[in-house]
Amino acid sequence: MSKEKKNGYLSSWEKAIHETNIKLTLEQEKAVLKAFNDAGVDLIEKIKKSRNGYLPKRIYKDYAYDLHKVLVHVMHEYSQKAAENAVDGQVLHLLNILGEDGNATAKDFGKEVRSASLVFSRKAAEAVTKGEIYKDGKNLSKRVWSSAARAGNDVQQIVTQGLSSGMSAVDMAKLLEKYIDPKARKEWDFEQIAEKLGKTTARKYENLEYNALRLARTTISHSATAGVRQWGKVSPYARKVQWHSVHAPGRTCQACIDLDGEVFPIEECPFDHPNGMCYQTIWYEDSLEEIADELRGWVDGEPNDVLDAWYDDLTAGKIEKYSDLDFVKSY
Repeated sequence: MSKEKKNGYLSSWEKAIHETNIKLTLEQEKAVLKAFNDAGVDLIEKIKKSRNGYLPKRIYKDYAYDLHKVLVHVMHEYSQKAAENAVDGQVLHLLNILGEDGNATAKDFGKEVRSASLVFSRKAAEAVTKGEIYKDGKNLSKRVWSSAARAGNDVQQIVTQGLSSGMSAVDMAKLLEKYIDPKARKEWDFEQIAEKLGKTTARKYENLEYNALRLARTTISHSATAGVRQWGKVSPYARKVQWHSVHAPGRTCQACIDLDGEVFPIEECPFDHPNGMCYQTIWYEDSLEEIADELRGWVDGEPNDVLDAWYDDLTAGKIEKYSDLDFVKSY
């Protein structure tokens, strides 16, 4: 392993891939919060229509099931986007350097590279959502259910505690209505709510969607890393990866700070811890100019056994291909 830094151009280019993942994370966070808001609005309506505010346990189960369904869909979608972003960024860069100086050699094998990258970005997303990268083997659906079921139990306790303390069904519905929106909840008076619900119950509601958001962020992070690792099966030059820590004050742990700049064999690159913010990039042992010259020379007819074997794998069906329908059915 090494902590030698790359040239500034490559670092800047790969940071753009990371910045796209940050945008995806923010988009996904909004979708997760919307899922909690929508499920909460539905629950409030049921409380309003109830006689005394007490609802059957199955109603809270339904709340959890509704959350689970939407959250699984959202996290699957963004897992795929994160993996595709990691791989597509590498594809575009590879094809761009081949097209420099008016030498548009990219067209000679661009189709095969793009086709292979699509397959491997999907495999990267599947490795995460199917739980293949985790020791416990739990897939995304099971992990999401843990968060959704916990949220359902917490909401049930919140409502029950509020009603038991003397709140009417109308008052309980108003309380939920006021704070069901996570943005509004940030502004609530915790002590005032604790007086009505108790500190333990108020704290649970304050952190209602935390576990789901934590899982969502982790899924994107791991999908991006899996995408970087899968790129090694597309590019003959991708054999190592470098770890990058974000050094966020009070947010980045010492273990991640210590890993900053470390270089790993591509299949041995570790995944960040849950809720982590670090990312990984391909470590190219050759310079961009050397890679471009070798690829252009090979396309122009210069002998290269390594690139010949690589291209044969792309075109001879050794890389498994499957349809969009097969991909959806695999979930």
